[in-house]
Amino acid sequence: MGRKFTSKHNRAQASHGGKRENTNIDLHCFGDASGRAVSAALYDVVTQPSGVNVGLVTANARLAKQGLNILRLELVSGHVAINLITNTKDALEGFSVSEMYCWLDSTVALHWIRGAGNYKQFFSNRISKIQQHSNVQWRHATSQENPADLGSRGGSVQGEELWWRGPKWLAVIESSPCDNVTNSTPES
Repeated sequence: MGRKFTSKHNRAQASHGGKRENTNIDLHCFGDASGRAVSAALYDVVTQPSGVNVGLVTANARLAKQGLNILRLELVSGHVAINLITNTKDALEGFSVSEMYCWLDSTVALHWIRGAGNYKQFFSNRISKIQQHSNVQWRHATSQENPADLGSRGGSVQGEELWWRGPKWLAVIESSPCDNVTNSTPES
């Protein structure tokens, strides 16, 4: 897994005389689920004096476990996303990662992750593992702007700009969608 990061980040470092302090790296991981699969896609946003570069770093997808409803699968996608982003940060040892964000299109799963409720074992196990990483900010992205949606539905990603570069607003986080406030519903 370390090889995926080496060339891109060494180029970023070399282009400025090896001065990594001029480089700011943010990580954004998107998660999604469908009845077919669970997917997560991770992007880095590298800011340097010469500009901002955004691109897909790694992704993970697996078949959805049969018998789980979509809400449970969305929570599983959050768990996959947190594992992907923390493993990537660990692989970037020596580079300064400023911010880490995980994005889901399920407001119910976001409510569970942000909440402090008492849940059944399936939920509480995953939520507690996710909440151990308090340095990761959880945000809402629409399905249309969630690249992991492509991975969870299957098919080709060839030529899919959303898959390879992430949402257009990723390079300017201030232009990202407003974060939804989550409220309790009968589903949550």
